[in-house]
Amino acid sequence: MLIVLATLLPDLALIALGGWLVRRTGAEVWRGIDRINFDLLLPALLFLAAARRPASLADLGTIGLSIWALAGIGLLAGMLLMPNAGPQARLDFAGQWQTCWRFSTPLAFVAVAAFPDRVQGLMGVAVGAGVPISNLLAVTVLSRGGGLGFGATLLRVALNPFLLASLAGLAVGLLDLHPPGPLMAMAQRLADAAIPMALLSMGATLDWQALHRPRPREAAFVAIKLLALPLAALVLGLVLGLPADQRAVLLLIAALPTAPSAHVLAGVFGANPRPVATLIAQGTIAAALTLPVWMVLALHFQG
Repeated sequence: MLIVLATLLPDLALIALGGWLVRRTGAEVWRGIDRINFDLLLPALLFLAAARRPASLADLGTIGLSIWALAGIGLLAGMLLMPNAGPQARLDFAGQWQTCWRFSTPLAFVAVAAFPDRVQGLMGVAVGAGVPISNLLAVTVLSRGGGLGFGATLLRVALNPFLLASLAGLAVGLLDLHPPGPLMAMAQRLADAAIPMALLSMGATLDWQALHRPRPREAAFVAIKLLALPLAALVLGLVLGLPADQRAVLLLIAALPTAPSAHVLAGVFGANPRPVATLIAQGTIAAALTLPVWMVLALHFQG
């Protein structure tokens, strides 16, 4: 538990720092930073997360499909909260809705460090399979929430930097390709800046007054991600008869707080990023309590 708390503390500190910085810079600066993060920094991170952990087709056929099913469960669970409102309200809802199935990639590899090598390897497969589907669903619901037609939605999904980077990384991992060293080094430098900038931006964007008093729908979103989805992962692992290592990875992925970059994607698509940033911060704080419990249960699978 202390390991998880120590891991989350720097993230929370960066969020707080972002809240202080916005008073000195103004909000407009952060919209430009979010655009750079969306177009360049976060795609580099997603590409490397998938490319550097080669996946076998056999693993993708089991753990990969399980991760996709889990994302679908999160999508359907969040749909129950959809309001009957106007176009902007639906778009703002879509920005929050994506937090039900997206997960924090950096924290995934921190959490799995406490597990055997086989589980750590499977986490790479899970991330490689989970990042593309998570972003595909997120871009789709945001596009549809914005009132785009089927063709426009399809084009928006196909050209999304998150999805393109995820698929490119997955292809590199599956085909065991070796891009030039300087290119990978440049991508690494960009990726290193992605999460710190996303966390600072989150702090600059979120509603600090609402942070400690989540509204019912915000609390429901957090409960879906941190409680309902891990329970669904437990059931899914048993129903599918997954081996212990794969059940542990599935549970860990489900129990992670949502992606720190979710508010960036929401803002780019025209949704209000402020409630999304607030929701991410609330979920990250709550995960300090829930994630250690799920990690202990996942470790139990290892005997």
